[in-house]
Amino acid sequence: MAYKTIMVYVDEQESCPKRLEVACRLAEQEGAHLIGLHIVRQVTYPSYVAAEIPASVLDQQKRDLELRSQHSKDLFEKAVKEFNVEYEWRAMHASKSDIASLVIENVRYVDLMIVGQKDPDHELALVDDLPERLVMETGRPTLIVPYTGNFNHMGEHAMIAWNASREAVRAVYDALPMLKHAKIVKIMSVNPNGDEGPLPGADLAVMLARHGVKAEVETFVGKGISIGDMLLNRMTDEGIDFLVMGGYGHSRLREMVLGGATRTILQQMTAPVLMSH
Repeated sequence: MAYKTIMVYVDEQESCPKRLEVACRLAEQEGAHLIGLHIVRQVTYPSYVAAEIPASVLDQQKRDLELRSQHSKDLFEKAVKEFNVEYEWRAMHASKSDIASLVIENVRYVDLMIVGQKDPDHELALVDDLPERLVMETGRPTLIVPYTGNFNHMGEHAMIAWNASREAVRAVYDALPMLKHAKIVKIMSVNPNGDEGPLPGADLAVMLARHGVKAEVETFVGKGISIGDMLLNRMTDEGIDFLVMGGYGHSRLREMVLGGATRTILQQMTAPVLMSH
């Protein structure tokens, strides 16, 4: 398996250039085609309101949206020109309620999606829960890049959050192209339930070895601390720059319900995280 088509979501968060660098570096490493996706939010009004708005105001709003879209395109093209990458640009228009659905529709035809973690201090985010929805609804692996930090060496020291679940298995296989380039891979089992015997993750290590990935197995039992916090602590202690984990949860009546570890990592991640569901 290899990533032949990678898509990166280009938005107006201040962290976007770092995300683009991660995407370009990975696309060059994999020899992948890189797609930059940008969604222009259409400003819509009820007909009775639109009739009262001067045409000059509507025209100015349209020009502002076009300028912001052009800025995003310029940002993307500036990033890709620093790398040997085949690329394309997609700018699409959607109302706010349709943005996530449009992104999801595009992601279903790529090997990997790269998106930024939600910056709570950034007011221009078009969809607050976009990373969660991509993980849960696309059927494709999603690489989420934190809004703070530098990731020039992402993927050298990798960790797999392992509990032998379907989601964890899916994430490991989806991450194989990146794991093959890692210098260190840790298989981390936190508070295992004993179903895998005395050394959880041992069978996974054997499988990875057959793919040319040498992995170390570690088990931690923590009382009074959540699995998500334990993973974050171990990542800091061991200098982990890339985490692989299954995304747990389900969508009910358009409300995203996430597992505790998934929610903690999405909110407090310190390194890029590849999630699959």
